[in-house]
Amino acid sequence: MRSAIMLAGIIVLGFSAGSDAGKSTGAGFSGLSSEPSAAAPKESYARLQSPAGQLHSDIPRRRAKSRSSNRMDHAEVAIRNGGSSGGRAKRVMVGGQKLALSVVDVNAIPFAVLKKRAGVFNGAIGARIEADFAANITQLTGCNAGSRVYAYGPSTDKPVGLALVLNCG
Repeated sequence: MRSAIMLAGIIVLGFSAGSDAGKSTGAGFSGLSSEPSAAAPKESYARLQSPAGQLHSDIPRRRAKSRSSNRMDHAEVAIRNGGSSGGRAKRVMVGGQKLALSVVDVNAIPFAVLKKRAGVFNGAIGARIEADFAANITQLTGCNAGSRVYAYGPSTDKPVGLALVLNCG
């Protein structure tokens, strides 16, 4: 039994001795004409290993229901139910403003919700904040954007919150 284990160990060492440890010279078997001869880039491998899709655990999450099947109505429900203070939202900096980020599942569809923080930010949520929210959604939440940004408020130029469907999947 001991000799079989030693023989297997010698075989493994023999195979590994012929290769450069830690250096990859190919993305598959080398020597076959159809296999690539260059190493795969590390960044593409990293993206395959850890794709956006895991919601950050420090973002408060709530559930809400809507009778509508309209995505815009769902966004409005999400914004109304999104947190703006305390343990109901995470403080984030978007577009140079301190805002509140939360996730609201409306009929099991996750929406990232960005709102004014209670008592901190009195200005309007403008186009710059909307653009920064959309551009940085993966960094803010860990998930990809699954829709455009929806705004809700008393008028189109003065929204009280923004919502974006998350693709965590």
